[in-house]
Amino acid sequence: MTHSGKDEDGSSSTMWGMQHALGQLIGVAYEAVHRAGAAIGTWRAQRALELELQKLRDQDLSDIGVGRCQIAAIARARHAPQLLRRMLAKLGINDEILARHPDMRDRLLQACLRCETRAECKRWLDRGQPDESYRVFCPNESSLTMLRKSC
Repeated sequence: MTHSGKDEDGSSSTMWGMQHALGQLIGVAYEAVHRAGAAIGTWRAQRALELELQKLRDQDLSDIGVGRCQIAAIARARHAPQLLRRMLAKLGINDEILARHPDMRDRLLQACLRCETRAECKRWLDRGQPDESYRVFCPNESSLTMLRKSC
């Protein structure tokens, strides 16, 4: 070994490269396990909500405007109101703007509850992509664009 800490054949730098690659692999594996755990937690919460709603009588469901066939979709959509609030905030649509358009918040929320692209919405909100890219996936795109123009 030389005084620089390297073997003459440079194996210290090779070892460092292997350790670095191993560190990256461990990081990727950790992230995958973390995502899987979060997905399982989300699924369990959705399933618990679905089971609770299934316990309600048909009359009780009818009183809140829900059909039994809608329960699974409602359970999957439990984060829709939070995503809508974040979307409105990111697009600069505040309560004052919504107040000028009666029933708009309810229409937006109903579309969010039925939305099939919530995962993409969440990724968009989390990544901070350019504001206009919501137009590609959001079922509320035309309403949100109209609200933004009325600012």
